[in-house]
Amino acid sequence: MSRAKVLIVEDEGIEALDLEHRLISLGYASPGVASTGEEAVKMAQELCPDLVLMDIMLPGKIDGVTAAEKIQERFDIPIIYLTAYADEATLQRAKITEPYGYIVKPFKERELHITIDMALYKHKMERKLKESEKWLSTTLRSIGDAVIATDKAGMITFMNPVAEGLTGWQLEDALNRKLSSVLNIINRDTRCPVENPVEKVILLGTIVGLANHTKLIGKDGAEIPIDDSAAPIKDDKGNLIGVILVFRDITEREKADEELHRAYDELEERVRERTAELNRRVEQLARLSSELTLAEQRERRRLAEMLHDHLQQLLVAAKINIEALSSQIGAEQKQAADAVRDLIADSIKASRFLTAELSPPVLYQQGLTAALEWLAKWMQEKYEFTVQLQVIEVGFKQEDINITLYQAVRELLFNAVKHAQVSSARVRMFKDEEGRLRIIVDDSGVGFDPKKTCNETEQGTGFGLCAIRERMEFMGGRFEMESARGRGSTFTMIAPLGGIEKVKRKRIGRRVTDLKDIITAQIAGGQKTKITVMLVDDHAVMRQGISTMLGLYSDIELVGEATDGEEAIGIARKLRPDVILMDIGMPKVNGIEATRVIHSELPQTRIIGLSMFDADEQAAAMIEAGATAYCLKSDDFNTIVAAIRGDASGSFCQDSFRFLKRF
Repeated sequence: MSRAKVLIVEDEGIEALDLEHRLISLGYASPGVASTGEEAVKMAQELCPDLVLMDIMLPGKIDGVTAAEKIQERFDIPIIYLTAYADEATLQRAKITEPYGYIVKPFKERELHITIDMALYKHKMERKLKESEKWLSTTLRSIGDAVIATDKAGMITFMNPVAEGLTGWQLEDALNRKLSSVLNIINRDTRCPVENPVEKVILLGTIVGLANHTKLIGKDGAEIPIDDSAAPIKDDKGNLIGVILVFRDITEREKADEELHRAYDELEERVRERTAELNRRVEQLARLSSELTLAEQRERRRLAEMLHDHLQQLLVAAKINIEALSSQIGAEQKQAADAVRDLIADSIKASRFLTAELSPPVLYQQGLTAALEWLAKWMQEKYEFTVQLQVIEVGFKQEDINITLYQAVRELLFNAVKHAQVSSARVRMFKDEEGRLRIIVDDSGVGFDPKKTCNETEQGTGFGLCAIRERMEFMGGRFEMESARGRGSTFTMIAPLGGIEKVKRKRIGRRVTDLKDIITAQIAGGQKTKITVMLVDDHAVMRQGISTMLGLYSDIELVGEATDGEEAIGIARKLRPDVILMDIGMPKVNGIEATRVIHSELPQTRIIGLSMFDADEQAAAMIEAGATAYCLKSDDFNTIVAAIRGDASGSFCQDSFRFLKRF
């Protein structure tokens, strides 16, 4: 370890030499001795001693006090004064130089050693403190944020250049001022003064931040948006000794925030516009999907009507004419005619089946409930697939809704037949607690993954479930599905009831009893010589064929014809026939409505429903309306004649009036 160098400044040679020997014996180095103040300053510059022992009373222009001032100011070397005596004024001057010690002559060696060691240690610590303060000051002055330090009373002790620039105050002007007189801060929106953060830190002893929307009003009146935080400065014992406040100009950040908010608002508006456009497109697609479904149903219905109104009527007319011809030819020709008649009958049956599969008339004539009942029967007959029905009597005023719901149920049942690997399913239709119509189709089959139905077509089908959902949503309803592998599937359609009307059906059993009573009474009362018959059908070829056949029976007289239900009501009122042969599917007023009106006015006139469709639902509807029988146009004509006559043997009730035995 190097020895500390001590410069001796003493004008008495003997004392200087003695002092030098003492220093060396104490372990210090003595690089030289100066006898005047001027020489001391020069040697301090050249030798760079660690300490100077300075005699106060020196000869020359400057004394020891003045020389000490120059050395401390220029070289930061600690001074220890040596003095034997001095006047009061000189001593006061010496105090101002803040020496590191006084040694009064004469002195002991131990006193000299202690004084020098203490001076060297104190100077070393002060130098470290100054270096630390300088480093801290440089750091605070170089930092990009504004920094203000205060003492524990809130008086300013430090400001860096950034703080000077923002507040408009210079450090020398702000020193020892209250922070509130320099840092004038207000709320941007209310314009009210903001609570002084330093005072809050002094009160709470914790870190405090500024509220949002704070503005600093500079000395020149300029307003600058800032944010800040103030933290306590504590000593080693945790005592508060001051507060440091750090704040920054956030003008650019606020501009960036405004730009960000503006961009966000623009983006949000674009998203709203795009979302609205997407919603419009989705609605358009849903509408197109629904319209395509309805267009498909309309086309199915058109084809079914073409089959019914043209091909089937021609086939039935041909069959009737063949039957008429059979009664006028020989046995050999009759056998050939019967073969042709059977071929025509098979064609009628195939055509009727195709018509029902394309578009069941019961859906349009009697509504959704009757159509579902027909569908259950049809699924059993065609696929041997049992449908358990639990349905209420409802129908929608809008035909499109009936079609949509019917088609959806039909599609779900077809899916069960093709994919569920079961032989039965259940269909329930009821009103829920919220007054909405619910149709639930469920099975106990193999199930599937509902997540794949729209994104991935499972087994190459897709099941049409997404199309059902779109159609339900388009009509203001909802479609839900639950399924899992090996646990079956449940599909729920929920429809608003705004378009529903209650369908009322009379009890069939009571009506059948009434019909039997009417027929029995007519037989018991005897018949007229001829039974007057009125024929109602919108197909001329059918009217012509039936008219020809009726002409072969002497006890039956055709007294009038009508081409639709409205015309039939008017003619029936005039003619009051015994029997009316009433077609069901006709323009203007259909056969069911015409039957209801005529029966209410002419209860003694028996009305026999005629149709191409072998449908219990249509037969039931005709009986409810007031008909006494329901026959197929493709039936053997003798069956129709038996129905006209009432057949006293009772065979009419067992054969022609076929549907009665089902109720």
